[in-house]
Amino acid sequence: MKLLYFLFWIADTVKLILGKWLPLGSVMQSLKSKEKQEDSQPKCTEKREGMSLDIIPAYIFQFPDFIKAKSLQEYAHNLWPVKSIGISFYIHEFVRLITECLQLLKSKGIFVCICDSVRWTVKRLVGIIYFSLFPDLKSENDELKREIEQLKAEIEFADVHRYRANVVLDPKTAHPRLNVSDGKCFWDTGNISKVPNCEERFDSHTFVLAKECFSKGRHYWEVEVGEKRKWDLGVASEFAHRKGEITLSPQNGYWVIGLEGRKNYWARTEQWTYLKVSGKPTKIGIFLNMPAGSLCFYDVHNNRKLYTFSICCSGKLYPFFSTGSVAAELDSQPLKISPWLEEDDIVEEDGKKANISEMAQD
Repeated sequence: MKLLYFLFWIADTVKLILGKWLPLGSVMQSLKSKEKQEDSQPKCTEKREGMSLDIIPAYIFQFPDFIKAKSLQEYAHNLWPVKSIGISFYIHEFVRLITECLQLLKSKGIFVCICDSVRWTVKRLVGIIYFSLFPDLKSENDELKREIEQLKAEIEFADVHRYRANVVLDPKTAHPRLNVSDGKCFWDTGNISKVPNCEERFDSHTFVLAKECFSKGRHYWEVEVGEKRKWDLGVASEFAHRKGEITLSPQNGYWVIGLEGRKNYWARTEQWTYLKVSGKPTKIGIFLNMPAGSLCFYDVHNNRKLYTFSICCSGKLYPFFSTGSVAAELDSQPLKISPWLEEDDIVEEDGKKANISEMAQD
């Protein structure tokens, strides 16, 4: 009986936290009300971020310390044997409201300026609930785990857009079978073109690099793969070989993932790593984080992380693109680098803003 009372007490505590300290429902009402007011007024494109912090209460960025109370941690191990439906429900509600809130903020163009605060608030909450209160959550509630992980991935993915890079293809590096158009689109023609066999050009594989190279900072770009049956994307070291037979792997200076045979996704590690991918991604996001030494790939439309490489490289890295193996069946559908709008603002690492046309290398 005492355990049952404790169950109701812990559920009420979580409800209190969600209702009093994180009143996302009221925040959503404020945001939607603000949205209606904006829609009835002339559009203003200057300093849209200025209004965001006015409509979001300061306490949404805080989390009460009492949830870390020793008493909760001491009794946590008694919680899961009775399968608390109440707490699970409130956490589901929290995930739903946070997700809806972030989507609305993002749609109104005010997400970036509060992203850090919201992200770390959610991480604190998820971490405390996940590891302190419910140590057996991973094994006991797989559905809830997936929701939490998806929420974390969506927050992280939304943040990488701050580092948009204006990536343009370099025709001098393109294999003779590739046709490069406007610096943003290329495809396999199936025919060898008469082009100069310069030092920069790949001669054995349908590869092409970008003009831009990165040696520091954070950079993000997207590639539309559509319904192509095969492709490879990633980065290549400035020291990687471009002539003769090439094996894609980090040991050879290539950090790449790819699709083969319509549905088989692989990370081109030394021993290829099979990737379990839901559905068929049509747009791939690539985030190069030089300070963290990582390269992340995302399914853009589903906000899901596909794979992360650890990168230990002191030289320059070039965005890498390929239409797949030349030995396979010809697939002439193009790959396209998604363009950014010229008027889009980029939030740089020092907090300042720069126009996309001015972006080069950090």
